[in-house]
Amino acid sequence: MNRIKRLASTAALVFLASAPALVSAQESRSDTAAGTVAPSQVQRGEKTFRSQCLECHATKEFLKEDFVKSWNGRPVFELFELIRTSMPEDTPGILSRQEYLDVVTYIAKLNGAPEGHSEIAPEDSIMKALLLRFSPSHQSSQRPTHR
Repeated sequence: MNRIKRLASTAALVFLASAPALVSAQESRSDTAAGTVAPSQVQRGEKTFRSQCLECHATKEFLKEDFVKSWNGRPVFELFELIRTSMPEDTPGILSRQEYLDVVTYIAKLNGAPEGHSEIAPEDSIMKALLLRFSPSHQSSQRPTHR
């Protein structure tokens, strides 16, 4: 029986080694599942926030205790979908799915999400599986650079 288990393990390793896309997808899930955000995605999100959101929203709005309590622990998809379907107020849905998700990662970073290496893909199933993880201690010490 041990021999069968070893053969199965070896076969699995050979399969994974020959399929880097699967390994990357798994690494992405484990990295983002830990509540991390990729700096490149956060930077794009900040750029989009500055050009599309800052006219009506101050960064500090997303650091308020009520916001943090309301969204901490909820799926990324819920915040993404709320923003995507309602913002900008005069033309909701005008941005790409990637841009909306980048803004969500920027908001997560403002609230203490640690940096990781893998970007979150703008796919519903992935965003539904990932939870927003805000650091309460970071929230009180964060000094927004915008309005």
